[in-house]
Amino acid sequence: MQAGSRRKAGSLQEARMIRTRGRSLFVLAVALVVLGIVWLWYDRGERSPEGRLAHGGDPGHAEVASSSRTDGEVRSRESTAPVDVEGIERQPARSAVEDASVRGWVVDEKGNGIEGATVTLVVLTERDLQWEPSWREGEWGPLDSPRVQVETDHDGGFGFAHWPGAEEGGRYLLSAAKIGFERTTKASSYPDPEAPAPRLVLAPAPPVIVSVLAQDGSATPDALVEAYGLDPGEGGQNEAWGRYVHESEVTDAAGEARFPRMDGERVFQASLGEEVSLPWRGEPRERVTLRLRDSFELSGTIRLPDWSDLNYEGERRLRVTAVQGGMERSLATLRHIEAGPFGPLRLPRIEDAQYWVHLEGSPIIPVRESFLTPDAGSSVHLELEAERGRPVWIIATNQEGQNILHSRATVKWSEDGVEHSVTRGADPQGYIQVWSYPQEVAEEMNIRLEAPGYVSREIPHLDLSFPPDSQSAEFRLERAGVVRGRCLDRGQPVEDFTVLSVSQKDRWVSAKQQFWGRADGSFVLNGVAPGSVVLIASTPTSPPSDPITVNVREGEETEVELELTPGTKRRGVVVDGSTGAPIAGARIRRVTTYELNANDWWGPEITTDADGAFEVGGMKESPSRLHVTATGYSSAVVDVSNSLAPDALPIHVELFPLRPLEVTLTGWPSGDYSTFFIRSLNPKNPLPMASFDPGGHLRYEGVGAGYYGLELNGPMGPPREECIIFSFDLEADSSRNLTIPVGGANRLTVHYEPPSGEPLPERVGLEIKYFTAQGISASRWGYLDATGTFTTDCIDGPSVWVRVMTGDLQIRAAGGGRFEHGELTLRLGGDTRPFHLEIVDAEGAPVPGVDVQLRDPASEAPGQRLSTDANGVVEIHGLPKRTVYADLFHKPLGIRVAAPIDATKGEGRITLAPNAALHLDVRSNERPLLSASALLLSRGEESLTSKRQADAEGRISWPHVTTGDYLVRVRAPKHWTEDFRVRVDESSPPTAVTLRRLGDLRLRVVSEEGFAVPGMGIALTDRISGTEVLHWIEDRRVHAGGLTSDSAGELWFEGLPEGSYDVRFPGVAGAPVQTIRVEAETTTEAELQVRTE
Repeated sequence: MQAGSRRKAGSLQEARMIRTRGRSLFVLAVALVVLGIVWLWYDRGERSPEGRLAHGGDPGHAEVASSSRTDGEVRSRESTAPVDVEGIERQPARSAVEDASVRGWVVDEKGNGIEGATVTLVVLTERDLQWEPSWREGEWGPLDSPRVQVETDHDGGFGFAHWPGAEEGGRYLLSAAKIGFERTTKASSYPDPEAPAPRLVLAPAPPVIVSVLAQDGSATPDALVEAYGLDPGEGGQNEAWGRYVHESEVTDAAGEARFPRMDGERVFQASLGEEVSLPWRGEPRERVTLRLRDSFELSGTIRLPDWSDLNYEGERRLRVTAVQGGMERSLATLRHIEAGPFGPLRLPRIEDAQYWVHLEGSPIIPVRESFLTPDAGSSVHLELEAERGRPVWIIATNQEGQNILHSRATVKWSEDGVEHSVTRGADPQGYIQVWSYPQEVAEEMNIRLEAPGYVSREIPHLDLSFPPDSQSAEFRLERAGVVRGRCLDRGQPVEDFTVLSVSQKDRWVSAKQQFWGRADGSFVLNGVAPGSVVLIASTPTSPPSDPITVNVREGEETEVELELTPGTKRRGVVVDGSTGAPIAGARIRRVTTYELNANDWWGPEITTDADGAFEVGGMKESPSRLHVTATGYSSAVVDVSNSLAPDALPIHVELFPLRPLEVTLTGWPSGDYSTFFIRSLNPKNPLPMASFDPGGHLRYEGVGAGYYGLELNGPMGPPREECIIFSFDLEADSSRNLTIPVGGANRLTVHYEPPSGEPLPERVGLEIKYFTAQGISASRWGYLDATGTFTTDCIDGPSVWVRVMTGDLQIRAAGGGRFEHGELTLRLGGDTRPFHLEIVDAEGAPVPGVDVQLRDPASEAPGQRLSTDANGVVEIHGLPKRTVYADLFHKPLGIRVAAPIDATKGEGRITLAPNAALHLDVRSNERPLLSASALLLSRGEESLTSKRQADAEGRISWPHVTTGDYLVRVRAPKHWTEDFRVRVDESSPPTAVTLRRLGDLRLRVVSEEGFAVPGMGIALTDRISGTEVLHWIEDRRVHAGGLTSDSAGELWFEGLPEGSYDVRFPGVAGAPVQTIRVEAETTTEAELQVRTE
């Protein structure tokens, strides 16, 4: 929860998140601890994009370059003259043209004319010229832009008899190519009588030879080979001419076709009859080999909404991709899609792939449909219906506050378990209008920003539901470094792979790129955050590399080699954790990243058989991670290591059934709760928005284990401004009944007094943090009234901590207190200064990005959670003038728990320099316990950032801790939770932990004559720990009907740890102690005989 609170405030301060036209309006940021949730804070001003209204009625008209402008000569990355491509008009050579509309020359580097070169003129239509980039990076496919071709005469001259653009005018492309030369592309404008005749210079270059093989490996003559250019995706529209390239050739008797050489990446694909090759993508060398395979057909019908009122044409496109082993391969793209039927498209059949069909483009909401690999020769038909969506303006700026002209934004959301996204680029002024996404999900969006030379940035969980004509979202990007290197497998180059980098300073900052057709395994990864980053490479078919850490400098290149790690096969089984029954059809995916904040997969999905058994390949000596899911069960993440050991155990995975979750509201004066509703905050464990019934009850069906955050809105005030956020960690066997007071509990009054001489700001918000009576972490959000006062009576915890904030995210005051007789009044503010806390490493250098969790032993309220800035500093408001404690968490450096802070001073320093490791080996019934988890206790409270899960060997590890004593809590479903203290030094061996399984006990007390004895009190003591069961009952760890026999002489206990217990009869003098044994996973029944008077 508090991590989310910190994340929200900190990231939005640096991003200067929202700029608004019109009236000043403040929306209070609401935060969720641990989930890393970021919300919007709206800084209203009068500024809007220069010369352009931030409106939602028009995605932007075409912006055509000045007719007098002529670009210089450009060597196109992918620009090959379309030869014999359908839709290209042929015009006679220049010698037959009396009055050519466009004429010029093709020459070699010495200025000599080149005869027989093919020159293609492509008219850039209004759709091509709109500032909204219509193509995503790496897309390819045929285009319908008007184009004509001629061949040069004996002196290299060419001319086009007429303008092929009909009513289209303005920009066009000229592209010249010939076997033995490298293609050149030139952009110009028409008509432009003052512009000189274009001269296209071709440099000598050998052709690209494409060999086509049949499925048996033999050469295939008469196959059609098509070559496409790609949008390089590097920024400005004028650099994207490669996307207009499309040519074809037929293979000769040797199964070969030749194409003019081009700089950069290209795509080649072959077909013959009903066989199609996979598209080959990359930077070709001398030869490219394509192998034909079976295919299937895709067709369908498209229905589009009406947007005629927008006076906007836009462009829709249909993309088909296949995901295999974590890499997404583009198979086809159709541009300028209109309503009606499409296809049939003939697509290659890929085993163990998931195919995706994407219908997208302004102003429709993207539609995504998927299907698994169909049979060879089959047909797939889809009905795609799109709806009209809404836009948002986004601005990426540099550190000087200037708009980044070549920036790009991707808005992402999830609906019905399907991930959707829209990607748009900046217009010539640097404004990005992302269109379209649905209003219904606009309150929970993710944004990814990218720009050449800048750090790619992910901003999660944003509320973009504001009116599109009122606000724009602005984010600041930092300048980036570059990582250059090679990907190898056993020393040999890898051709197709993905490289991922994640900043160790901020886990939301990452760069990821797929590389195709790299014969030498080379890659250049742009947009990498300066500083310490973790790098990993992966492929669809082999285990990923082990993560390596490198230091990247701004504006510089860092060279690395990423070596894929060999693996082996491991067997395992997936069972129901409640019954032990095997789970057939469970799905297992191999996670690319082990420690990074990224969800990537490699290899095909694996499914368990009827016995729940599976075999998974690619398991390494170093840790590998598996993600296991099954319908009706909570998912599980299992870490597997030591797989190369000859005695490696089978992987035993337990999944636990989904269970209901019930939430009950209490205390509302009217007694009618029908206007209250809940919104889910955690995208990893999303719950649908739902309303309460009039009695205050809400029930979710099928909720899995995990960490949840829910936001409660209703008649307390405007949604998201007056609300209660509560978070909780659901174990597979934990209680699923939550009670949240919204009134009728402790009454809190907060008075805020601004510093002397300052007026009360127009709107001042506050956050009230507390634990509910059930131990749930909660935050009440609201606004002070005009007198600086806020009152609420929904707090059912004993203590609170409050912070007061203004719209510019400045914390004005903070403090806490304890309720006395149900009342608490806090007076905050005045001339107070924050406490200055610095976190340094072993060398005394500041450490940015450290999560700091404060704990006050004298308070029962949740402590503040903050993060160190670039200087390793946090400013803490409202610290009591006594010793408090801080838990520190940093991804690379590790954990320090309960570091003391002398808050009587104005500043302090803590050193984070872990020098030891803490390992637990957790077992149950003499077997490793994979379902076990553990966390560290800090001053008696659970430190959620320290939570760790057992791996396949039952090992739980904290690899970076400081030496000292630790209080550890270990739990597992259907097992007794154990708390114990362990001493850690630099050479401590793993600590063995045995968790006892749970069982139930039913006792019957009888007399010596065998009659039931009611009203008999007993004392029950666990012989292993020496603990009285009475204490467990009082702590609600054990459910019981009491320690006195009922009218039938019976007593019952649920959830006792297995083992032996002593039974005493305190009310019977001289009664002997009797011993019983509670068995696991069953109800133990025993009869106790006692002498009665």
